[in-house]
Formats: sequence, structure tokens, C-alpha cells
Amino acid sequence: MRGLRWESQCGFQVVTHGTCYYIRESPGSLIAGIVFGVVLAIPSGGYGVWLLLTDGTIGGRVFAAMLLLVSAVFTFLLWSSARRGRWMLVYDRGQPGVPGEIRHSGKRLPVERVRSLSTRSTGGSPPRSTVVAELHDGTYESLGPIGLLTWPAYWGQQAATWMGLPFRHSTQ
Repeated sequence: MRGLRWESQCGFQVVTHGTCYYIRESPGSLIAGIVFGVVLAIPSGGYGVWLLLTDGTIGGRVFAAMLLLVSAVFTFLLWSSARRGRWMLVYDRGQPGVPGEIRHSGKRLPVERVRSLSTRSTGGSPPRSTVVAELHDGTYESLGPIGLLTWPAYWGQQAATWMGLPFRHSTQ
């Protein structure tokens, strides 16, 4: 992966190399997540401990417990993000004698199982959507990324073109 020229596009980075099309999180989103998590985890935990040690009222202890819970949630998010690393999706067309596959979240999805790529709504306000692989058995495999407006459709169309698969923009 070193030596490749990554191109930034709307918060993600993309590159093609050989038979593979890579999409990954940009470093900026990781740094922002870490800063946001640290800014919330450390002060809320510190203030929660201070309240537990100094405030003897029931209200103070309840508020301290809530702050410690907030700190625990953001600490867990920081830990799981650091453990997971940078989000990456690889579309591999394969070679003669080597079948193509889609690699994401530590899983491998053989291309012969994929009927097409499409987008699906993930809800929210404003509405968000993600790219999914529609499989021949009628099920779906969520691939990501999740985003606003037309970006997931853009990534899905790019990947489908790269893989030689049909793409369908779904309104569901």
C-alpha cells in the first residue's frame, strides 16, 4: 500500500492498483474522531470522579454516575476505533484463474455470489444511504460507506463499473 498515490474525494481516499480499487477513510476523519472522543472522555471522567469524591448529595452522585457513563462510552468508542483501524473497502476484479472478490471488515465476498451493487437507505435526518451488494440468493451485504446525498451512489457506481457489475440506485 506504500507508494500508491491516494486521491482524496469527499472525505475518502481512493486508488487503483492492478486489479484492485481501494476506498478508505481519510486521515482527517480519524483525527477528528480521536480529538472529539478525547475531549469528551477525559474531562467527563475526571469531573465524574471529582464529583464522587467531593459531593455527598444524591443528585451529585447521580450526575457523577452519568458523567462516568458518558466517559465510558466515549472511551469504548476510542478503543474500538483504534483497534479496528482505518475503514477500507477493496474491490478486486481477480485474474485469470483467480476469482474476484470484495473485501471489507475482515470478510471476503466472492464476486460470483454478487448479482449487482446498489444503494439502500439507512434512515436518519437528513437521509443517509449506503452501498450494498445484492446477492444471487436474494440477500444483501452492506459494504459502506454511509453518507449523505449522492456520495454512496457515486462510490457504488464507481465500484460497479470497476468490477463489471450492474448498479441500481434504490429508493428503499
